[in-house]
Formats: sequence, structure tokens, C-alpha cells
Amino acid sequence: MIELLTHLPQNMNTKNIKGLFEFFVLTTIPTEPMFAKEILERLNFAGIVTNQGTIYPLLNRLKQAKFIESAIGETQSGGIRKYYYLCPKGRKRLEELNTEWKNLNSMVHKLRRPPYKDR
Repeated sequence: MIELLTHLPQNMNTKNIKGLFEFFVLTTIPTEPMFAKEILERLNFAGIVTNQGTIYPLLNRLKQAKFIESAIGETQSGGIRKYYYLCPKGRKRLEELNTEWKNLNSMVHKLRRPPYKDR
């Protein structure tokens, strides 16, 4: 499972965050290919702390689902790395997850409003 969340508020339910991890990773790589270390750095910057032992199985699952693909590329220092990028199916999945997130956010905002009373 995901070893996360040393930087999130103590009262935040980690089970809720784990369910969003696919969304977080797909959100991280929508416009440019990235290697796993970059993905980890962006997640950590956002307060979602995880490690390579967690990210690689998720990347493999996303790849098997045809949401992402990988390619071998060379770094600026001459090393070889595997880059990940979104496939068309992954872009569609990210759109679906964005819609779900907006709907959830809208529901929470509605719940925070005072109840409707007929005058």
C-alpha cells in the first residue's frame, strides 16, 4: 500500500488520500513526459509523501490499464531513464476524475450551506 502523508494534517484520513492516488499521479503528468523521480518530487511538493517502492507498482498498474505509456530517454547528464506520459485513454480517465472531483467538491459546498427553509 501507499506509505504517505507525513506532511498532511494529523487529522486527515489517509484512506481517503490513498483512493485519490491514481488521480494525483495522472494529474502530475498531463502535459509532458516525466520520469518517476520527477513524479515523486511533484507529489512530495504537494504534501503527498511516498517513495519509489510505492510509485512503481502504481505506474505499472496505470500502464497495464493503458492510461500511461513509457519510453526510454536520455537525461541531460547522459543517463538513461524511463519516462512516463499519458495515453489518450489516460487523458480521458483524467477528465473523468476531474469531473468526479468537481462534483464531489460541489456536493461538499452544498452541504456547508444553511438548510433551505420555505418561508
